[in-house]
Amino acid sequence: MGDDIVSSSIALVFVRVITMLVGIVQTMILSRTLAKADYGTYSQALLIISFAAPFFSLGLENAVNYFFNKSAETASKEKFINTIFTVSIFSGMLCGMFMIGFRNQIAGYFKNTAILGLIFWIAFRPCLQNLISLYQPLYISSGYAGTIARRNLIISIVQIGIVGGISCFPNNIRLIFILLLLLDMIQLFWFAGVYRKRKFAVSIFEADFSLVREILKYALPMLFAASLSTISLNIDKLMVSGLMSTEDYALYANVSKELPFAFIVSSFTAVVTPLIVQYISSGEYEKFENLWSSYLEVGYKVTWPLCVGAAILAPEMIEVLYSGAYLSDDGVIVFCIYTVASMMRFTYFGMVPTALGRTDIVLKYSVISCAINICLNYPMYLWLGMPGPAAATVISLVISAALYFRTSARLVNISFWEVFAPRKIICLFTEMGICGVTVRLLVSVIGNFCSNAFVKLFFGYFLFNALIFGWNYKGLKSLLGTMRERN
Repeated sequence: MGDDIVSSSIALVFVRVITMLVGIVQTMILSRTLAKADYGTYSQALLIISFAAPFFSLGLENAVNYFFNKSAETASKEKFINTIFTVSIFSGMLCGMFMIGFRNQIAGYFKNTAILGLIFWIAFRPCLQNLISLYQPLYISSGYAGTIARRNLIISIVQIGIVGGISCFPNNIRLIFILLLLLDMIQLFWFAGVYRKRKFAVSIFEADFSLVREILKYALPMLFAASLSTISLNIDKLMVSGLMSTEDYALYANVSKELPFAFIVSSFTAVVTPLIVQYISSGEYEKFENLWSSYLEVGYKVTWPLCVGAAILAPEMIEVLYSGAYLSDDGVIVFCIYTVASMMRFTYFGMVPTALGRTDIVLKYSVISCAINICLNYPMYLWLGMPGPAAATVISLVISAALYFRTSARLVNISFWEVFAPRKIICLFTEMGICGVTVRLLVSVIGNFCSNAFVKLFFGYFLFNALIFGWNYKGLKSLLGTMRERN
């Protein structure tokens, strides 16, 4: 790889911060400019895209990471990549035709005829998004993380112009999706053109169909795992959307939105994963253990304070992000529950089994997590109302995470406690507890003099995270230095 772990990750982190801010601004604009019914329709269309994309991805993004880094010869790499892209295009076109063919049934499930006018413009976005997602690990594995960062920055700025501009003036949801479809097409052509100049042209005409079986043998368990994960993560949204009104779903769609608190860690994951594959494939288990341990510690020390701070200031966060129209008791509870879900994003739990080619393990635990979620969702909805499905989702995530860690440690003959020091975690929770109580009290005092939600949120969230990260600054700096040395 052209860049070291920390440099590549920092490049991605910077743009993920911009992307995060852009996504938040988009939500803030749409929540205020669209009526709840229109915003509910927009959110349902996004749910359809996000639900369909993983099912028709065939798990091929992981296959790019695996086969590109496993193969030593350039010719072999090209054959695998060409074949993977060909299979992805075929699957994506099938997805688009399926969505158009069953458009009436899709609109009927949501009890929203407005969906019919959007189907054509969203049907092929999963295909384009899956192809774009194949290029990202390809670029990173080739040492071009900085290119990905610059591209994401530009796309983020364009997206906010599209969503913000159209919603503020014509107020036309269909036009928003038309322009986003066009933007996806531009991204794909840009990725293909740049990679052709730097490395090689990805061509569907040079696919080696004799490799399809080997690729799918690796990827299909990842597909099933991704599909089950998609069901597990969206079953609550599907249930609320099916059982409650479009306006209720507008509320749930916002407060259940997992804010990208794991943006820093996901950047490290993208860069660390290829190295994990290389270390395990070459039997360098000491390097792997040191890298995995450092990566996990950076993950929870960065992600958890961001999530806990949001939960402490949930009412202020909802009012600032989505407006007072979305502030309710149920909404605050669901928001807090989903901050726990966000805390579980501090790592990619299937990293070790995936690196070992044991995608059957990823599939098994995805089945378990999805089954738990499905079994709990409706009963918890009847018991708790709107917060019930959210709680079921978090329970399934926690159980599957525990199973993944236990199995991963066993696969590489490493004690779980060697890479996940409980003393450090207890210290972190103690620090967050002390700072959290202090900040909540100070914000309550400020509320007696200033009722502005933005002022209270900015002061409280900044203070909480400044205290926690100040407390852990030396440790994090040391970890990043260690990761750079181990590259």
